[in-house]
Amino acid sequence: KGVPTVNVLVLLRPQELSEKAVYNVDQYVMRGGRLLVLADKAEWAQPSERRQMNLRQVKTGIDSLLVTWGVRQAETLVKDDSCWTPLLHHNDRGRDIPMISKYPYLPFIGGENLNRAFPATAEAEMFIALFANPLEIEAIEGIRATPFLRTSRRSWTESYSAMVHPYDVTLAHGEAIHQYQVPGDDTSFVASPEHPLGSRVLGVALEGRFKSAFGDSAPPSQAKEGEASAPTELAHIPESQDGQRVVIFGDAEAFSDYAMFLCDPQGQFRSNVNMPILANCLDWLTEDEDLMSIRSRGIKRRLLNSDIPEPEKDFVQYLNYMIPAAIVLLGGLIWN
Repeated sequence: KGVPTVNVLVLLRPQELSEKAVYNVDQYVMRGGRLLVLADKAEWAQPSERRQMNLRQVKTGIDSLLVTWGVRQAETLVKDDSCWTPLLHHNDRGRDIPMISKYPYLPFIGGENLNRAFPATAEAEMFIALFANPLEIEAIEGIRATPFLRTSRRSWTESYSAMVHPYDVTLAHGEAIHQYQVPGDDTSFVASPEHPLGSRVLGVALEGRFKSAFGDSAPPSQAKEGEASAPTELAHIPESQDGQRVVIFGDAEAFSDYAMFLCDPQGQFRSNVNMPILANCLDWLTEDEDLMSIRSRGIKRRLLNSDIPEPEKDFVQYLNYMIPAAIVLLGGLIWN
């Protein structure tokens, strides 16, 4: 009695959870239930006819819970110069112009920024975030924190803006592209103490002995005046057993249909973007690591090593186009 019947509880984009709801989650973890949190503090509205994407800041209600376990979610948005290049659109005087341009609100996480020592990301290919809020880790006695998703060293944060897309669009040779600055690249835009340039954590795994965010006693009854409070069958538990596990993502939007569309409009490899890491985290929470190794055996896109200089990368990419084109041309000449 008292053992959760749900193997993994998933908090998907919690918003303004009540104290009673937070207490129930807290006690679920104290009793041995595994928890997966997908939380961000940015809610977006569908792009309008002018392709403006409006964001508003929201409250999750679980900040006190996460802080007790050593994780603080910042109320800023992450932007990264190492980002995805999606197909977007720009409306210019009634003309709908397609744009294929780097979008810093879509940080690309791959290579060394995926923790290869953590089972869920040991063989993962990539993760693409969207409107993410960074996680700040604080050492808590009894809890081992393992960050497994980090942005590049050329990432930074910014405060919430009412409109994030498009922000600066220029037209060159009939093509529309985004223009943005990385702090420190220009003297007019320097990194600030509040928004420094550097890597940010977007995913962390916690393991150990967790303490209740409510201390040694349950909070007062949340029943309204004139209503009888619901009877409590289970006693308050102030601390979990050792070996408890919790996974926290600083981004829920990364798993939405809209994010998957931005990453791959044609739907050719959406299933290989973020979902494998999410599924592996579920397996890690339930301590079923055999499925991780099976899932990682699929066909992967072989990306160029991030340590290769950009000119060499460009040369290899050009060869990928030029050699097949030359073979086709030569074959056509021979056939003719």
